[in-house]
Amino acid sequence: MMEQKNISSTKEGHIFVHRKKDKLINGQLQSVSIPYICIDSTDKLSGADWNRVVAVFVHGPTWQFKGWPYLLPNSCPSEIFSRIKAFHLKYSDSPLDSNISKWNVTVLNVLRNRRHMDRAAATSFWDSVDKFISRTKPSLRY
Repeated sequence: MMEQKNISSTKEGHIFVHRKKDKLINGQLQSVSIPYICIDSTDKLSGADWNRVVAVFVHGPTWQFKGWPYLLPNSCPSEIFSRIKAFHLKYSDSPLDSNISKWNVTVLNVLRNRRHMDRAAATSFWDSVDKFISRTKPSLRY
């Protein structure tokens, strides 16, 4: 399966990623473009926008999720992670935050001195996003 990404930014705080990949459609392999919008703040998301959020990068502190829908009263983001796929990106030789180890978060390790291996982490990320969308948000195009 061939995969390419076209990245652009026209709105402050937004990065637009158009992911091209081959999909089997009606028995034929066709190239499709899947648009993603990467944002650095959730402050301006509406209720309808939240239904389209498919992934979040988690740092570890619970304050990261202040004001998010689906946050449980005890500030535990576990309900968030049942609706939005969570990732934590770290160097493989760095310690894992204690919260990350308790939560349903996919840890993506990159090697500090073997950066040519980053592609494996990126592939793992996109595979996980695809599986999550197909399982929890099949109405979205992926």
